[in-house]
Amino acid sequence: MFRFLATAVMLVATSGGPFTAVADPSAPSGWSASASDEQIVYRPRANPTVELRVYPAETVARGLDSWFASRLERGVAGFSDVEWGETTRFRDNTLTSVGQTGSRSKMQVVVATGCEPELGKRRYAELIVPADEAKLPQYAEQAAGVLAQLCMPVPAQSPPAASSGTTAPKAPGPATINTQKKPKTGVPTARVLSESEIEGVLYSFRQVYTITGLQFMEYTYLLLKDGTARRDVPDAAPADFDLQADRASGTHAWGRWKRTGGKIQLDFGDGFETPEGQMMRVPGKRGERLQGKYQKASSYSMGMGGAASWAFWGLRLDRDGTFERERWGGAGASSGSGSSATTGMTVYDEKGSTTTLSGGSAAIGTSNSTGVTDDDLTGTYHIDGWTLELRYRNGEVTRGFFFTDPERDNIWFEGHELMKTKPGR
Repeated sequence: MFRFLATAVMLVATSGGPFTAVADPSAPSGWSASASDEQIVYRPRANPTVELRVYPAETVARGLDSWFASRLERGVAGFSDVEWGETTRFRDNTLTSVGQTGSRSKMQVVVATGCEPELGKRRYAELIVPADEAKLPQYAEQAAGVLAQLCMPVPAQSPPAASSGTTAPKAPGPATINTQKKPKTGVPTARVLSESEIEGVLYSFRQVYTITGLQFMEYTYLLLKDGTARRDVPDAAPADFDLQADRASGTHAWGRWKRTGGKIQLDFGDGFETPEGQMMRVPGKRGERLQGKYQKASSYSMGMGGAASWAFWGLRLDRDGTFERERWGGAGASSGSGSSATTGMTVYDEKGSTTTLSGGSAAIGTSNSTGVTDDDLTGTYHIDGWTLELRYRNGEVTRGFFFTDPERDNIWFEGHELMKTKPGR
């Protein structure tokens, strides 16, 4: 099982080969494909218990991370109580999570993949396999080939040439820049969320043991003064968040909150419960300047399959009002033994990636550039209450929801709480 998972995840991570992005890839050799309005299901003819479900493209404005998390929360049709491991980012546009369900004797493994091949266009897929290490490496490889085609980034197109006497608009940046996480400003409605309505943010955490080891799970809840609560803080800054539309959409759960015995209790329809590991978070001060590197790290390993992944992501804030965002990591895996062994390794940062694959006497290496420059990663910042505004040197301006703790050891940035690192790291 672990060797299969290593192969599946690694091939998605290193799919920088000669694939062309397509709306719905054809079935691999030896597989069948059946389509409906809800999904396309690919199955190997030799083992129809294996399924790769590919869902229709979605046009989504909110961040890739929160969208993918909401898809995982929906569960997997036909299976109950899927226990997901930590979400791993391989490219800037691709997220994946491995889950398990069923009893030990009938365990099923689900590899969920969400990606943004084109700005604002999302694809979601589920690879469902029995936990049988001996039979499935070939199915994993073929399925990952489909996912690679599905998630291949589509280059941004330059606008038409300007007519005489006008200035051509600036072409959009490369599709691999994290623009999907940068909420647009100016919601065209009078019912935006006022910061005076916010009582605070409850942050909680717990540790969960999954097939990839002990994982740290974090949760946020937006608490309003009227006694209502939202599961997850929004991506957008309060002034850009349409409160009325969000409640009506049903995309995120709204419920009630109360204080009991010094703890926050929440009710989202199943009665009041007390989240574990509670900590209240606070807004920043207007014009506040911070100094330090804030970072989130994640990793997993599967010893039997020789697979490992690591990722670092963060934001450096300086007292002179400048910032720099950063992301780097890698993944590696091996399968087979002796002359049939195959290994792969990829390392990446915001500006590109390098991948090496080897098997037998053959080895290949590829490098990819995202087109991202320092101007796309640096600029000036402004904190104002529950809002963090970033002004990039490339001219882009973004605003997002922000919170911190009284000691300023943690900040919220683009869907994650980042921890301040010690000097020298």
